[in-house]
Amino acid sequence: MLEYLLRRAYRKPDEAYPLEDHDILNRCLKAVLPICNGNGAIRSKTMSASGIKIALATYVKSENEASLYAPFMKASNIALACLHELHVPGMRGPASDDVDMFIQINDPKRLDQFHRGETSTRKPDLVVLPFVNKSEYFADAALGHWDEYVLSPSTSPKDWKDVLSVIGFKYTKEEKMKAPPAAYIVSDYEAPKIKTLDIRPKQRASAVEGPTIDPSRRAKPEESEPCK
Repeated sequence: MLEYLLRRAYRKPDEAYPLEDHDILNRCLKAVLPICNGNGAIRSKTMSASGIKIALATYVKSENEASLYAPFMKASNIALACLHELHVPGMRGPASDDVDMFIQINDPKRLDQFHRGETSTRKPDLVVLPFVNKSEYFADAALGHWDEYVLSPSTSPKDWKDVLSVIGFKYTKEEKMKAPPAAYIVSDYEAPKIKTLDIRPKQRASAVEGPTIDPSRRAKPEESEPCK
């Protein structure tokens, strides 16, 4: 899936390209690796690539769902700033000088969507927003740049405008998250183990299995008369 999405960001996405060689994926992984290890270039006086690992270290120590939001937002926004400065041969460059999107905490705000006369309501934990609408989110948006608004939750009372995507979290105490490694490396692909969350109400075993039936009392098929 990742390789397909990267293929769409190629300079000539409609050009035939053999995905079996994994050339695009390998190129992008090699380019991103320094950012993961805190060495990526970034045009900012208030953040650095090393802040990603620091935020992730805080993230894995979270003791409830709400405490996941801020470190995730910080790590993601720093990563967006670093990726904006990244240039990979064959891939399309940024469309503008400034990073054109950012992530903000939405919880506990409610989002109302109106479509064809109907209203739907959602309460996502985080939202992905276009930075062009910064004046809608920050009272002093004209006084600073992108990186001055993305490291802390917005205190704006206004509603979000033109939400690009939403993010939800589910915290479980049963599984403790591992701390970030000392250094990231590119390893061979291993298919992830699929995990599912069972939301069905717990029932008694007898109710699930159903009543037992005595084999001797099972109905027998009627014997048919032989054809004459």
